[in-house]
Amino acid sequence: MRSVSESLAGRAVYYTLLPMMLGEIEMRPPSGLIRNLFKGELPEEGKISVSHRSPFPWMLRGCMPTLMEMKSWSAVLKWWEGYVMTYLERDLRQLSQIESLPDFRRVMRALALRSGQLLNQTGISREIGVSQPTIHRY
Repeated sequence: MRSVSESLAGRAVYYTLLPMMLGEIEMRPPSGLIRNLFKGELPEEGKISVSHRSPFPWMLRGCMPTLMEMKSWSAVLKWWEGYVMTYLERDLRQLSQIESLPDFRRVMRALALRSGQLLNQTGISREIGVSQPTIHRY
């Protein structure tokens, strides 16, 4: 946004879109379970609808609506590569102090493999050969 001369103040609306839920993906109507729990109503035993399908195909698509409709994995992988190229490489590179794109990609991969874990920048630095200050900056 630094290079954008127009702020679009008053003419833009920003929405935070959360990933799709499994019920949305399967096009099931909302269950009302949470609403009923807040009312103090417990569900009857055996009345909760649970999907028996594996969530992993959806997880690999990031629960993103565009990817949910794609049938082939090659199309999904191509979309993710485009995402990395446009958002992470182009946009973040303009906003951050990214000196080496190959190093940045190695850091991204190392961090993605450690999602949900404590961040040990020194350990990642030793493993992938990028300095700890660079990992911290990225």
